[in-house]
Amino acid sequence: YDIYLRYKIMLKVLLVSVLSFALTTGVKTKWYKNSIFYQVYPRSFKDSNNDGTGDIGGVIEKLDYLKYSGVTVVWMSPIFKSPQVDHGYDISDYYSIDPTYGTMNDLTELLRKARELNIMIILDMVPNHTSDQHHWFEKSVDRVPGYEDYYVWIDAKVDENGSKQPPNKWLSVFSNSAWSWNEKRHQYYLHQFDPSQPDLNLRNPAVMDEIKRVLAFYFNLGVDGFRIDAAPYLIEDEYLRDEPWLPDTNNNPNYWENFEHIYTKDTDESIELLYELRSFVDEYNRGHSGHEKIIVTEAYADFNKTLLYYGKSDGSKLGAHFTFNFEFVGLNINTTANDVREIVDRWNKNLNRTYILNWGDILGNHDNHRAATRLGNIDGYNMLIMFLPGIAETYYGEEIGQENGEVECKDGTDPKAIHNCETYHLITRDYERTPFQWDNTLNAGFNNGAKTWLPVSAKHRVKNWAAQNIQGLRSHYSIYRNLAKLKQKLVDYDKVSIDGFSASHNVLHITRKSENKNESYVMLFNMNRSEQKKVLLRNRFFEVCISSVNSKYIDGETVYGGKFVLLPQESVILSDATERFRLRI
Repeated sequence: YDIYLRYKIMLKVLLVSVLSFALTTGVKTKWYKNSIFYQVYPRSFKDSNNDGTGDIGGVIEKLDYLKYSGVTVVWMSPIFKSPQVDHGYDISDYYSIDPTYGTMNDLTELLRKARELNIMIILDMVPNHTSDQHHWFEKSVDRVPGYEDYYVWIDAKVDENGSKQPPNKWLSVFSNSAWSWNEKRHQYYLHQFDPSQPDLNLRNPAVMDEIKRVLAFYFNLGVDGFRIDAAPYLIEDEYLRDEPWLPDTNNNPNYWENFEHIYTKDTDESIELLYELRSFVDEYNRGHSGHEKIIVTEAYADFNKTLLYYGKSDGSKLGAHFTFNFEFVGLNINTTANDVREIVDRWNKNLNRTYILNWGDILGNHDNHRAATRLGNIDGYNMLIMFLPGIAETYYGEEIGQENGEVECKDGTDPKAIHNCETYHLITRDYERTPFQWDNTLNAGFNNGAKTWLPVSAKHRVKNWAAQNIQGLRSHYSIYRNLAKLKQKLVDYDKVSIDGFSASHNVLHITRKSENKNESYVMLFNMNRSEQKKVLLRNRFFEVCISSVNSKYIDGETVYGGKFVLLPQESVILSDATERFRLRI
């Protein structure tokens, strides 16, 4: 009965997906299912006008590089007009490009050139909040008719001393109260993040209509989709109930991590709102030809909650086309093969097959320390995300093994960290946001010498793209390019298995097979700090397809599985060459 029920649900989800596009003519759907997403943090990618900050012009300049690297989708962090308190995640005008990054004409040119190169463009959308300088907020403060309820406003509580107090004990993600007093309106407003980022009232249909108009505007311009930022925070508990204290935490009542966020995060209403946005996007696609427009979500949530961002388990409603999988972000140098195996197996076994697996944000992003710093062998982890079926996501610089930069508190810009230099080094996100290291010249080729918005890492003198882009050189970058090519070849190899014996000896051993071809590919990653001989390849011959920088194997050579040995932290991808070898002899 359980098997019957599972297939019934899968069929229902499939029917919903098909019906949502049944009236569409000429729309290319699920173009993203084997794609390589590349996150560009515009401030740090390339500065085209030498003002110290990266911009859209710099992205245009480097689109050929991205194509050469095998990237198929570029996701850009926010570029809309903003006071830049939180580097663009505080939007003051959704319909204007911030002068820091360029103009609307620059965005149009980016879209035009990207289309020529068959690269899709995804923008960041922030529907949870705006800047306090947005005209909606200013009108709401003034109670302009129609705008009174655009934000979450609440009257103050009055304590026994007659002093105004917030309505409850909710905390901002940036710590301290999630409520700020507005003297002009004489009410508190909610901000799940910085006080300069007031939360929109997404229960208000007029606000939702505004968000939908923004999406349609950029879809019409040629943008291929949006990443929905901070999706778990869209709607809070309407009864304003206080959140429970977590056991075994410190006694700081102003520390966000000390509470279980059951009323301000991952609420049912937030997920339902996402389903509404998906319905709008599907309706848009039904009326337009070309590539399917998509939405993807950022949702740091437990596994079962994350699945809900894809859609309802019974298939009755669809959510994001996919939601980023953050399960690997917490991995570190001590991570074991069994840790990775458990995560991959959990997704493989539990994600409905009508949805797309993704390994997006799996290694790093603008909010987490760089993978090469946390994990060590970047080649092994780049192999992992490219070898697994589905969508891979790369944070700018991971293709060259770029590590965390060196930033002092006095030079920092992260609003979450710069207010306390004693704890800056513990919580700052500046380290992972330093400029891309193009070469070993002044400012790493990021610009022509102007002071950069964050310091360029001193590591650029050795670790940079130019030093790795040398024909015949085995480098992090050449490995990444070869992985991108192999990923496209493996699109039909959809049978995935992870060997338990190897994992028990801390070797990640993944096999991909195709139902239609009598071939298989194997990825091996020795996660030990010592040599490993217990690699279960049996008595077969293999051809080395791709090997890590520290590998003793040469791409293209034939090796015998019965005597396979891996060096510490070595990783390789092999193709089963037994039949080809027998034909040769």
